Amino acid sequence: AQVIAPGGLLIVSGIIEERRHEAEQPLLAAGLTLVDQLMIDDWVALIMRK
Repeated sequence: AQVIAPGGLLIVSGIIEERRHEAEQPLLAAGLTLVDQLMIDDWVALIMRK
């Protein structure tokens, strides 16, 4: 999260749905906010903002 400019976006993809929280929780703890999410079948992409 240190290399993302304030207001910048981070897109994280290739996450299997059942393990989504393992990817999302550290990002939230680092101060990012979930802006949107995309889901195709069992795959998730998270769009986060700093």
